[in-house]
Amino acid sequence: MWSVCRLLLAAAAASPAPALGISPRGAPAGRTSSVTSERLLRWVTDGGADLAVTWGPSPAGFGTGLAASADLPAGATAARIPRPLQLRADAPRLLPRSVAAVSAARRAAFPPGDAPLAALAVALLAERDAGGASFFAPYVDALPATEDVDAAWLWNAGLRRAVLSPALAGAAQVLADRIAGEHAALVRVGAVVGGAEKYRWAKAVVLS
Repeated sequence: MWSVCRLLLAAAAASPAPALGISPRGAPAGRTSSVTSERLLRWVTDGGADLAVTWGPSPAGFGTGLAASADLPAGATAARIPRPLQLRADAPRLLPRSVAAVSAARRAAFPPGDAPLAALAVALLAERDAGGASFFAPYVDALPATEDVDAAWLWNAGLRRAVLSPALAGAAQVLADRIAGEHAALVRVGAVVGGAEKYRWAKAVVLS
């Protein structure tokens, strides 16, 4: 099931790697909080989003989800979210502490190709740590918990070996090690405060 964030951002105007969501943070996988979802929908609507969808109980009886508010012809845009509502590493509405964290992240030593997503993960983490003080709080509160993101690089090595081919298990381990190295580099420059699990959450959301 796609979340409001995933659908909106997929339909948005081109922008550098917006963060994506799957289900509300802290909620069991496959379930949603109606309060969180309604707050998110109200936030994007108040922010000028053009929506042709509504949020409500799934017809199949599994949690809640999005449904078109009217018949949509093939190729129609279901939702369009303004750029100012997209959480980006250069978003104008980032808190000063987030801007400082992103600036520090850009001094970290890791492959240049990893820098944009690392900066986005740092911005996301800083805004999450700010709680209700963040302009993006309705969006951040709707993001998944780490355990709700089904990514092989988050699994333990034994599970990867049990269910994946050797090639896929090896690739997942390489990505896990790479992200651990990213976290260590970001800690050294003061871009991230906290354990590796927090950064793994932010990177999992960014890559989801």
